Amino acid sequence: MLNLELVVEIACSIYFAAILVFTLVSFTFLPFLIKHGRSIETHKGKHSKSWFYPVTFLHNTRISKKWYCIFYMVPSLTFAAYYLFCGYFRKPLISHSKDKCPSPILMHSWRRFAETILYSRNINSKMTLLQFLHGILYFLVLSTYMAIFRLRVNIYGFLAIQILQSVSHYRVYALKSGELLHYFLEIGIFWHIFCSVRTPSMFFNLLYVCSFVYTSIYNRLNLIKKVKIL
Repeated sequence: MLNLELVVEIACSIYFAAILVFTLVSFTFLPFLIKHGRSIETHKGKHSKSWFYPVTFLHNTRISKKWYCIFYMVPSLTFAAYYLFCGYFRKPLISHSKDKCPSPILMHSWRRFAETILYSRNINSKMTLLQFLHGILYFLVLSTYMAIFRLRVNIYGFLAIQILQSVSHYRVYALKSGELLHYFLEIGIFWHIFCSVRTPSMFFNLLYVCSFVYTSIYNRLNLIKKVKIL
């Protein structure tokens, strides 16, 4: 019988690799699927009467980015459900250490939830229903993986990156600075997690985050160029 950790590792590796491939393929052939924020306002699909309709329906249905807070509620609910049904005191895969925090995804999601609530008054941009559902599934898989494996990272380095990204988000949303530093700090967060645990799933997740950051910056810079031309 296969070990639970092995099954979860394989399944999550396949999932993170799949969304990595989907992101790169969409960026190359169907770029409208991965546009978000102000860059999606003029990019609606046209295949309403074809086999492509379900995808374009999910894309054309727009949701305010204020609902990002739903994404960041998922890890807490997942951990609560996991510990309720599976028990908190199962033997962890990675041993405890005094300088390690118990749940990096919880620390990250709590901070992002608070930021989303605090800065939502100034957010007018949109995301698609497809991106909304993807975000929920992504955080569900990621938090389930971290709950089962009880992954830990060095708390000092992790907190430093979290603080830096929080400052960057404040500059972007509150001061309208337009800086891109927070994107690179997102990579730093998941790079730190990967370097701490070095599992295949977190490697593919890191590659996915890198692809997401690259496509987001690419779309952001293209939008800025179009605005300047107009």
